[in-house]
Amino acid sequence: MKKRIFALAVIFAMLAGLVPGSVLASPVTAVRSSHTVHVDGVPVAISAFNINGHNFFMLRDVAGILRDTDSRFGVSWDAYRSAIGLATGVAAPPPEVQSLAATQTATESNDAVYVDGTRVNLRAYNIAGRNYFMLRDLGSALGFIVDWDATANAVLINTGGVQQVPPTPQPTPASTPQPVQTPAPTPEPTSEPQPTAAPPAASGISAADYVRSIGPGWNLGNQFDAHNENALGWPWLGTGRSYETASVTVMETAWQGGASNVVTRDFLQRLNNAGFTAIRIPVTWYKVALGPDYTIRADWMARIREVVQWAYDLDMHIILNTHHENNFKTHESIQSIGLTDAEIEHSIHVLTRFWEQIAPEFNGFGDRLMFAGLNEPRTPQGEWDGGVPETRANLNRLNQAFVDTVRATGGNNANRFLLVPTHAASADNRAFDGFTIPRDTATDRIIMAIHTYSPFAWAHDGRGSYTGPDRIRRDLNRVDGFARQLGVPVILSEWGSINNGAADNLTQREQHAYDYVTIAREFGMATFWWDSNVSKSTGDLPFGLINRRTGEIEFPTIVDAIMRASR
Repeated sequence: MKKRIFALAVIFAMLAGLVPGSVLASPVTAVRSSHTVHVDGVPVAISAFNINGHNFFMLRDVAGILRDTDSRFGVSWDAYRSAIGLATGVAAPPPEVQSLAATQTATESNDAVYVDGTRVNLRAYNIAGRNYFMLRDLGSALGFIVDWDATANAVLINTGGVQQVPPTPQPTPASTPQPVQTPAPTPEPTSEPQPTAAPPAASGISAADYVRSIGPGWNLGNQFDAHNENALGWPWLGTGRSYETASVTVMETAWQGGASNVVTRDFLQRLNNAGFTAIRIPVTWYKVALGPDYTIRADWMARIREVVQWAYDLDMHIILNTHHENNFKTHESIQSIGLTDAEIEHSIHVLTRFWEQIAPEFNGFGDRLMFAGLNEPRTPQGEWDGGVPETRANLNRLNQAFVDTVRATGGNNANRFLLVPTHAASADNRAFDGFTIPRDTATDRIIMAIHTYSPFAWAHDGRGSYTGPDRIRRDLNRVDGFARQLGVPVILSEWGSINNGAADNLTQREQHAYDYVTIAREFGMATFWWDSNVSKSTGDLPFGLINRRTGEIEFPTIVDAIMRASR
């Protein structure tokens, strides 16, 4: 994107939820501005404050009004650098409605800001716990022109590079003190998802660029996918309870060591502070899909939406999936979502019913929320090594049904990024044989989901030692070659290494994490660590990095290796 110098100083605010900058000098008065704003000739709804003759806008608002232009950019909190991160080419949510009084107290502040990883200098004020920046600085960093129409009392933002009117610069203060950092309160997230106006937020960015924009990812593990194939569930449901009567909390914490291990907003904030800017939320739905019509329990749906909302408020990328739907057997009239010819018609019906309910519930969220149709769809025939022609062909039909169902719900879902897996999400060559990308009414919105615990014997089973990155590179190179043939990018939605108790295991896991993420990024792939909430080597599949109850990072050097490789 070509950078341009432009005329007017117009300023804006920092995203809600980002850590605001620190106090520098004495507070000053900020008065709501009376001008109008036009983007490429179209009036937009956005407000600003005037401080010492300069206009300041909230950063999220500016990103929102540019979301459908070539100057679009996303805003996030870069916990690794303790800074604001701006990513060009990423569509942001629309501007939020401000309810602040016309006169506010403003204090000079200075959060470090990075544009696509490069530090830039921006002047800012903190107003009501949020940072407001000068548009002049932002435009020079992101490449749009700002003019002033004095006759119309209007700010004219031009993202196409052609001046709309001769610029009339605003006065510049005689001196601009250098701000310093100080924390301010983090605004409370809203209880409802932020609506995204048409056209959908995902328009204008390729799937490959979108995947490259995703930061370090982490899985919520088995929090919401605890289940059993027995209609009465595991003993943790309690005597006489069924999936119909067990509480959401019981099901949420069944595999997490007790009711105190519910997901909290504070936990997600700690996760985000640790540097994870993306989260995968595995959910098993069949246990709460009741009756012959598979109606999902309202309290379960509301709880999943609540957790998605918390992550969305933290500006995280989110994957929401259907997880264990492929391998349950009987629950009242529900049968397995299977891949054989005998099962496929019923399987398509069940999967369609799930997404007919899930997709509309989350339609108001913008493009940072992705849907994944299935987790590791498989059958006993070639279960983990790619399946057989019959099951692979039927998986293509299931993936197509998922895409068609989501697109039919319209709104943001008409353009939402969707993930489809191979057989068992395998990177085996046999899983690629006959695999096809679903037909789609949207353009360039399909992403392939792959799980690679590489090298498998050491990373997943804990056998032997980690001997270096060659196997990782070989596995990901194979995946990349296949994905390129299909014309889709790849998200590695599960990866990691277990604590096998060996004396040098931690050192090996640190190096493995750095190697894996580094190589994945070379291939343009996003990574989501699988966290089982089990960290001790004596536990079952101890992939855990973060204590689910306290938010404590139990292996900070592994997390640091992921963050260093992600920069």
